[in-house]
Amino acid sequence: MDGRFNASVLAWLLRMSYGRLSRRVRLDSVQPWWAGDYSVAAWRRGAVSGGGLYPLEIYWVAGEGGAVPAGTYHYAPGHHALERLAVGDRTDRVRQAVPHPEAQAANQFLLITLNFWRNAFKYVNLAYHIGTIDVGALLGTLGHLGASIDLPMWRLLWFDDQVLNEVLDLDVAEERVLAVVPMPWQDGPDGFSPPMYDEPDHRTAAFERSRTVLRFACTAQVHRETMWSGRPRPAAHTIRQAAIDLAPAGQFCTGAAHCLPEPAELSPMDPVSDLLLRRRSSFGALVARPPLGLEGLGAVLRLATRTSGYRSDTTPEGKPSGWTRLSVLANHVESLAVGGYRYDPVTQALHRSEPAVSTDRWLDVLAGIGVNLSNYDLNQATAVLVVSGRPDAMLDHAGPRGYRLLNAEVGAVAQNVYLAAAALGLGCGAVLNLDHVVVDEVLGFDGTDERALLCLLIGGERDGSAEFDHRLY
Repeated sequence: MDGRFNASVLAWLLRMSYGRLSRRVRLDSVQPWWAGDYSVAAWRRGAVSGGGLYPLEIYWVAGEGGAVPAGTYHYAPGHHALERLAVGDRTDRVRQAVPHPEAQAANQFLLITLNFWRNAFKYVNLAYHIGTIDVGALLGTLGHLGASIDLPMWRLLWFDDQVLNEVLDLDVAEERVLAVVPMPWQDGPDGFSPPMYDEPDHRTAAFERSRTVLRFACTAQVHRETMWSGRPRPAAHTIRQAAIDLAPAGQFCTGAAHCLPEPAELSPMDPVSDLLLRRRSSFGALVARPPLGLEGLGAVLRLATRTSGYRSDTTPEGKPSGWTRLSVLANHVESLAVGGYRYDPVTQALHRSEPAVSTDRWLDVLAGIGVNLSNYDLNQATAVLVVSGRPDAMLDHAGPRGYRLLNAEVGAVAQNVYLAAAALGLGCGAVLNLDHVVVDEVLGFDGTDERALLCLLIGGERDGSAEFDHRLY
């Protein structure tokens, strides 16, 4: 690759990140008897999504000189096809809205939106929170794919919301733009010969299956607060003050810390496209035996904290923002007592949270954490990886937009953990409905502004499960 997009690359990125990769049916303890009906078919996609609902939409705003006539196109993942919504070059409006050098130099853009109703029908007012995490998971997936073919990608999260919503002619009560990916385009032919259109500018709404779409005032109000239109952007050094200070003791693991052994082999890894095909949520398939070794746990943590390969307008180039931390609730890990541990990626060490809990107390803790959990058994998870951050500090230093920025990083970390688990043959499942008050207590976050934001259960899976996986790619 020469660091530029073409039609074939874009098609591959869209297919592997948000297109349907296979239809799957798995028989386990949490699936109803009618799970095999086509009307409720489960479709595997590359990016993780809260509830498997995939509420995001992807649009291509194409300028002159690309692989398609200038206009606005909607990606239809069910057909792996582009739907033309409007003709005419609108990229000047995009550049007007996104004050970043990469956007100013580009003539092709992906705009990622959140369709509120696509998960609000299930999660109601929690839908916006989950949807903004989904954005990070999709951007993380695109970043991994781009890195695998030496295609640098930028995720741009600071822009004039009102202008971009107008570019797509969105009904802002139902759908709004959350992220922009500029696409520097490859000069010359790229193997795609589109038909030529001579039609007036128009828009046809993207397909909506529901006959009735409900709107939620709380969701709309939260989103309005996070919009950047007309507000000054905080300085980069101000936003960085919201990062978590890992405060490493030094360059090596010493003292009372649990030093994680160096994995036998972290690379070469399977191609990211293969990992995306294997990635899935384990649901009721996790088993506690055999326990996870320290080497396996260390490998998951190492892989999950590696950079995703994309660049952001919110962080220094090529460096993670540091807004989140990974911690561990050890349940069935060899040579590691049950309890909470904070992970230091610099020294590759686990630092036990104080006060330490007894085994009997740990059983009470698990019961409290998972009181509302129906699709996982916490006793069967070998470990729970906890993504934490400082939400109050993000609001203080980045303004209301910080809510979106933090959730996007949480989603990217979740995708990293899923891919790391797939690379190591482990099961994985993300959950929001654990009792985070108890999690914060176990990890020693009480008295600080750090909070648990998302939990990921990992471990082995039971053998001999019945599963149908029909590959579409």
